[in-house]
Amino acid sequence: MEKQLTDSAIYPDSSVIKQALGRHYEWYEKFMAGVSEKGLSAEWRYYNDSKSWLCKVVQKKKTVCWLSVWDTGLMLTFYFTEKTIEGINQLNI
Repeated sequence: MEKQLTDSAIYPDSSVIKQALGRHYEWYEKFMAGVSEKGLSAEWRYYNDSKSWLCKVVQKKKTVCWLSVWDTGLMLTFYFTEKTIEGINQLNI
């Protein structure tokens, strides 16, 4: 698995993401449609610590998840606090 979108000078617009994901681009489109449908916002930003572009999905000021692009597809990362973990365990997922 190789991380994509590592050039800080190239903003990851839809054409750049499509090139990076290839046949997996439809997953990105479906995910972003869901983000919009749920009233969430997606913010792309370059992070020096990871040396790559990451998309932070937020609801108002609360981070919901982080999205990164890999040659094999997308990776979503979620972080939960002790306060919210019990509610996560009760979800029907």
